[in-house]
Amino acid sequence: SPAQPPPADRPSQYGTDPAPAKFKFRAIDADLGETVTVSPFWGSSSVPDYYAASTLSQIDPSLSSFPSVTSYSGGATCPMPWLDPGSADASSAGLWASSPACGTGEWELSVRAGFGSGGGFSPLQAASVPYINGPVPPWGGINEDGYYFARFASDATLCVLATDNQATKWGRGLNNSQARCHVARFRGPPTFIAHQYRALDSPFPRRDAHSLGAGQPAILARVGAPVRFTVRARDPNPEDTVTILMLEDPGYPSALQVGR
Repeated sequence: SPAQPPPADRPSQYGTDPAPAKFKFRAIDADLGETVTVSPFWGSSSVPDYYAASTLSQIDPSLSSFPSVTSYSGGATCPMPWLDPGSADASSAGLWASSPACGTGEWELSVRAGFGSGGGFSPLQAASVPYINGPVPPWGGINEDGYYFARFASDATLCVLATDNQATKWGRGLNNSQARCHVARFRGPPTFIAHQYRALDSPFPRRDAHSLGAGQPAILARVGAPVRFTVRARDPNPEDTVTILMLEDPGYPSALQVGR
């Protein structure tokens, strides 16, 4: 999740992507001499249920990365499940004398919960609330009176497939496979939201490219004249509740009255 609110010269709290979250999937084959491969199971259009299960395949490619092949301990080179032991590819490369390390395969996924730029769905999205209260601005528009905030996309799933090479190794039966599906749930901290045109409603000096409030707000007031402003926060996690508290340092200004 993004870190602490940034200073005045920085973008909004959700204006900078957090560090990638990395997930490693490992499969082990106890049969001596066999190779196990681990790969994302995007499914097939001919198998609608499995195709729908791996929705993480639809994530913006600018936010995710993963290897095209399985990795093995010590960088071992291992025969793939479909490689015929009598083939020229296998014999010329000496792959059929597989290393014991080939019985354990790993596959790593890296995902950033940020705004995408390369197509597909993005885990983090900017949204706005339509007209709520107050006069409609003279320039009109149904969203001209909205609050802009960050929200996360719905849960995504990823299915990973582990396969051995029993059939090609021993020349009998079929290769064994097992699929496991995992849920990717995107979550982050609450953030203060900004109103599009009311300067003292969640005040910010500016908005970033996604219309989220950015910078350290400064409220100007005349000596002896009251100033009323509103601070609003929203949590992108639908199950959470937001509470706004005043920090002890620097504390309450004199004569400040806090409402709800």
